[in-house]
Amino acid sequence: IAALPPLLARAVELRDRAAAVEQIVHKRLASVLEVQDRVLALKLKLADLLASVRAVEAARTQELLEVESAPLWRAFGHGRSPLPAAWLRALDLNARACGRYLAAEPGRIAAQLLLLAVLIAAGLAVTRSRRAVLPPPTPAGRAVEVVSAHPVASSVLLGLVATPLLHPSAPTAFTLAVFVAGLPPFFRVVGALAPDWRRPLRWLAALFAVESLVAIVVDVAPAGRVVLLGVELLGLLGCWVGLRRGGWLRVHGEGRWRAAIAAAGVGAAVVLAISAVTNVLGNVTLSELLAAATLGSACGTAVVATGVAVFAGACRAALHLPWTRSFRIVREQEQPIVTRGARIFRSIAIVAWVYQTLRAFRATQGFGDFAREALAVRLKVGAIDVTLGDVFAFAVTLWLAVWLSRALKFVLDEALLPSLDITRGKAAAISTTAKYAVIALGFSFATLAAGMEMTRFTVLAGTLGVGIGFGLQNVVNNFVCGLILLYEQPVQVGDLIEIGQLSGEVKRIGVRSSTVRTFQGADVIVPNSNFISAEVVNWTRSDRNRRVDISIGVAYGAEPRRVQDLLLETARACPAVATVPDAVALFTKFGDSALQFELRFWTPVDDWVNTASGVRAAINQALVGAGIAIPFPQLDLWVRSAPPSAPKGSAVQSIGRIEPPTLPRR
Repeated sequence: IAALPPLLARAVELRDRAAAVEQIVHKRLASVLEVQDRVLALKLKLADLLASVRAVEAARTQELLEVESAPLWRAFGHGRSPLPAAWLRALDLNARACGRYLAAEPGRIAAQLLLLAVLIAAGLAVTRSRRAVLPPPTPAGRAVEVVSAHPVASSVLLGLVATPLLHPSAPTAFTLAVFVAGLPPFFRVVGALAPDWRRPLRWLAALFAVESLVAIVVDVAPAGRVVLLGVELLGLLGCWVGLRRGGWLRVHGEGRWRAAIAAAGVGAAVVLAISAVTNVLGNVTLSELLAAATLGSACGTAVVATGVAVFAGACRAALHLPWTRSFRIVREQEQPIVTRGARIFRSIAIVAWVYQTLRAFRATQGFGDFAREALAVRLKVGAIDVTLGDVFAFAVTLWLAVWLSRALKFVLDEALLPSLDITRGKAAAISTTAKYAVIALGFSFATLAAGMEMTRFTVLAGTLGVGIGFGLQNVVNNFVCGLILLYEQPVQVGDLIEIGQLSGEVKRIGVRSSTVRTFQGADVIVPNSNFISAEVVNWTRSDRNRRVDISIGVAYGAEPRRVQDLLLETARACPAVATVPDAVALFTKFGDSALQFELRFWTPVDDWVNTASGVRAAINQALVGAGIAIPFPQLDLWVRSAPPSAPKGSAVQSIGRIEPPTLPRR
C-alpha cells in the first residue's frame, strides 16, 4: 500500500509526457499536411503553366503554317517601314532581357568566366614552352602551331564553344552578344587553320548577324522583309558558289566528310529557297524561323569544327610539355590519347550542336515527343515483353560499361601498373580482371536499367547449361584454360614462345583465345586450350637471355688452343654478348675434313639473331686474319681405264669414259 502513491505519480507523469508527445506529433503532422498542400498547389500551378506553355507553343507552331502578311509586292501599299524609334525600343527590350538573365543566372556567368580564365591561363602556359611546338607539315602539327601562335584566341574560342551547354535557356539577344564577342578570335584561328574558308565564313557571319538584328525587331514589315529576303538570296548565292566544282564547300574534307559537307550545303540551299518563297508570299514567321535556324546551324557547324581542331592541337601541344613528357603513358601513347580526347570532345560538341539546331528549328518538343513515343513501343514475342526504351537503356548502359572497362584497362596497363614492382603476368591479370569485373557490373546495371527481373536469368542459366553440355564444350574449355593462363601465368604477355610450328611473341591473353605475333609480322589467334594441352617452349619465362651455339670447322693442322682463344676473344668483343655466364669455346670432334669447334655464349633473346650474325662475321674475319683456313667438303674423282680386251660399248669399257655434252643445233 505504501508503494501505491509513487506508482500513481509515475503513471501521471507518463500520461502527461504522452500527451505532450501527442501534441508535438499533431503539430508536426499538421505542418507536414500544410507542406503537402503547398506542394500540391505548386504542382497544380506548374501544370497550368506547362499547359499554357504548350498552348503557346502550339499557337506558334500553328502560326508557321498561316500567311499573316500580304505578299511582298503588296506590302508597301499596306504598311510602312518601321521607324528608328521602333528599332531602338526593340533593342532596349532585348537589352533588358539580357540584364534580367544576367541577374537571374550569376552562377552560370561565373562558371563561363572561370572557364575562360582557366583556358587562357593554360594556353599561355603551353605557349611559354618552346618544346610544346611540333613541326607543322602534318595537319596535327599545323593545329599545334596555330594554338601556340594564338593562345588567347584559341582559349576564348574553346570557352565559347561551351556556351550552349552552360546557357541552354539564354535569350536570343544574349546568344547574339556571345556570337559577336567570339567573332574576332574565331576569324583569327580560322584564318590560320583554313585560309580558304576565311572569306566565306565572314560572309556567313555577316548574314547571320543581319538576320538576327532583323529578327529582334517585332515589326519587320515591309522594309525588314526586304532585308530578310536579301539575306536569303545572298545565302542561296553563297551555297551555289560553294557547291560548284572547286567551290569552297567541296575543297575541304575527305571521304564521307566531303560528302557530308556537300549534302549540308544542298540542304541549306533548299531551306533558304523555301524561306525566300514563304517571305515573298507573306508567311514571314516561317521565313524568319527557317532563315535564322539555317544560318545559325551553319555558323554553329563552323564553330564546332574549328573548336575540335583547336582542342586536338591544344592536347598535342600540352602533351609535349617537359613535365608531361616525364610520364610513360604520354611518351608511349601520345597518339591514342590525342585521338580519344578529340573524339570525346567532338561527340560532346556534336550533341550540343544538334540540340541547338533542334531548338533553332523549334523541333525540340516534337523530337522529344517522337522519341518518347518510339521508346514506348512494346516488343512482345512469347514470354518476352519489353519496350524499345528498355532495349535502348540496356544497350547504352552496356556500351558505357564496355567503354569504361577499356579506359580502365588502358590506364592500368600504361600508367599505374608499370610504375609498380610487379611482373608482366600479374599486371596483365590485374588489368584483365578489372576490365571484366567492370563489364560484369555494367551488365548487371544494364539489366536493371532495362527493367528485367534477375530471377529470369535462372532459366537462361539452365538453357546455357544444356547448350554447354551439347555443343559448347570447346568454348568452356578455352575459357577455363584462359583463366589458368591468366592466374597461373605459365605464359605471359610479351613472352617469346614456340608452340608446334608456331613461334612468336605473345601480344594478348584473353578469356577464350590469345594472340601471338610471329616474327614474320602475322597475328595468329591461338585457342587457350593449346597452351595447356600442348608443349610450349617459353624462351622468356625465367629471364630474357638465350644461349647461342655457333659451330665452326677449321683445317687440319691448326692449333686447337689458338682457335679457341680466337673464338673467345671474338665473342667477348661483342657488346651484346653477356659476361655472366661467360662465353665458352669447345673442341667438339674430328670431322671428315675439318676440326670441329663450337662457340657458346649468352645474349638477350630480343635481338639474338643479329648478334649471332655479327659474331659469325667477326669469327670469319678473325680466322682469315690469323691465317687459319676454313675447309669445305672435297670429292676426288678417280678415272679408271678399261682393259683393251673389253668389248666395245660394254659397261666395263664405259667406266672412265666421259662423253662430251651434246650441244643443241642452231
